[in-house]
Amino acid sequence: GFFVFVLGYYFLREHYNPGYLAAVSQNEFGGRFIEANGGHGGYWDYYWNLIKKEHFGTWYWALPSSLFFVWFLANPKIKRALIFCVLCSLSFIVVISASKTKLLWYDIPVYPLFACIVGILVLQFATILSQFKYVNKQFALIALIIAFSIQPVHETFNFIKWQYEDLSKDNSYAVSY
Repeated sequence: GFFVFVLGYYFLREHYNPGYLAAVSQNEFGGRFIEANGGHGGYWDYYWNLIKKEHFGTWYWALPSSLFFVWFLANPKIKRALIFCVLCSLSFIVVISASKTKLLWYDIPVYPLFACIVGILVLQFATILSQFKYVNKQFALIALIIAFSIQPVHETFNFIKWQYEDLSKDNSYAVSY
């Protein structure tokens, strides 16, 4: 069924837009992946550095930590969800890292998976804390979210405040930022 829908889409697009398959072949199956287009090249760790330093920042520590906690998860559904998110995100990052063309936004689809990984990890911390006699699980969860979010919110506020001064003068990039 998957191949019927996917191939059907491509052939339907070719029917309505002649030359579509040639463009896909040139751009997706070869061009961008095999050689850097428009000077948008980078090293193999380009996306890992973006994730660590800019795009996921403060929460980066949670990604390798989640691999440690996966072995201690009692709930098999949550364990499978965590393994699924980790495998999908790792395979996606490996594929785009292998590509020669590297653009700032190519890693965007991986962040919802990262958010699920971090959410599962924070839930596990709250579950561990709730095992203490006087700690409520909901309270622990809210406290952890607030504690882990203070620094990223502060950094984002300072970045936006700093960017606003420069971007108010720049008509080209102000909207995108």
